[in-house]
Amino acid sequence: MAHRKEHIIVFEHRNFRGQHRHIFGEESNLNHSEDNTLNDKISSFIVLSGDWKLYRHANFSTAYDRTFAPGEYSWVVDFGVENDNVSSLKAV
Repeated sequence: MAHRKEHIIVFEHRNFRGQHRHIFGEESNLNHSEDNTLNDKISSFIVLSGDWKLYRHANFSTAYDRTFAPGEYSWVVDFGVENDNVSSLKAV
């Protein structure tokens, strides 16, 4: 797999606190058995590069309306995303 330049960091709690995970390009299932610590537990995120879509369900099902450009998103609710309700995401 080629290295992807799109990069997002997702956080368990608002204001970039708690457990976090770096994602490059896409993550089709945050509930994967190898690491499901952040499935339906994202409250803030930082987009370092690329434009990203967030999805309510695994395998990119039921997208949120907005595309997120590079920046800091300290509380998902302020940006139209339900708290603790993201199961997949990808750069678009």
